[in-house]
Amino acid sequence: MFKYGLEFRRKALKLYVQGNSAVSIGRLMGCAHNTILKWAKEKDICRTFKEAAEIRKPVYDSNFRKMAIERYASGLSSTNVAKELGCSNRTVLDWATEAGIKRSISEALKVAGIIPPSQKGVKRSMETRLKLSGDKNHFWRGGVAPLQKRIRMSLRYRDWRTEVFERDDYICQKCGEFSVAGARLRLNAHHRTPFIELLTKFELDTFEKAMACEELWNVENGVTLCVGCH
Repeated sequence: MFKYGLEFRRKALKLYVQGNSAVSIGRLMGCAHNTILKWAKEKDICRTFKEAAEIRKPVYDSNFRKMAIERYASGLSSTNVAKELGCSNRTVLDWATEAGIKRSISEALKVAGIIPPSQKGVKRSMETRLKLSGDKNHFWRGGVAPLQKRIRMSLRYRDWRTEVFERDDYICQKCGEFSVAGARLRLNAHHRTPFIELLTKFELDTFEKAMACEELWNVENGVTLCVGCH
């Protein structure tokens, strides 16, 4: 006995044959995209990786592309351009590279605001660097970086990440991308409330406290995002 009726299956396959992606059909009809792909396979309706990629790939006209390149060339970061125009930062970077616009790592860091504007281009001696390192630096957060790394390498963190991925069907919740045969999509389990905020809020200054804090492992605080949307 089928969970979905024959008419439901016919409608889903008709939309798939018309060129709609399994993800978009699944969202429209309220079923899993893997179910639609299974039905298509049973009917020998198969797509090559290139065909599937073209269907999922957003179409941008030349004016949109030109606008993105101009904003990037004006000094905005690819992330800011992407948020402003509603596309992925990877797309912006690809267009910029094709247009011959390249930034060094230091230039990219300056654009991202990691280096304070008043300090851009300033080279400091080793003595000065030591004076501004550790708890003497205004970016100091109490030495939580080693603790964060240890937590992220723990088994419980990997289990939490897997639970987030499984709940979201291994689909980016922002752009709808997912892995297909021949192209593995890298995913991240993003914290809705930043990880560092949780550590600070619940005063988790040891590994043992972090493991025992249930709020830190709340799956609802996680969301699946691809690298481009993260």
